[in-house]
Amino acid sequence: MLFLTLKKVIGTQFWEIRLLGKDSIRILYVIPIKDKFLVLHGFKKKTQKTPAKELNIALIRYKDWMSKNH
Repeated sequence: MLFLTLKKVIGTQFWEIRLLGKDSIRILYVIPIKDKFLVLHGFKKKTQKTPAKELNIALIRYKDWMSKNH
């Protein structure tokens, strides 16, 4: 069985889709424009806290997108 939850990542502008099942999959996204979302990064979460490495990947991708679209 697979469970899906949404959660704000504290201290960032990102949100997290949490797919809970055999593996704990996380997908980081942001809502840059009303009614639209931008998927930035997905990874298997192995610890309680979201690793800084994974947040940095999402941040770099978001900054890249922003530089090209604004």
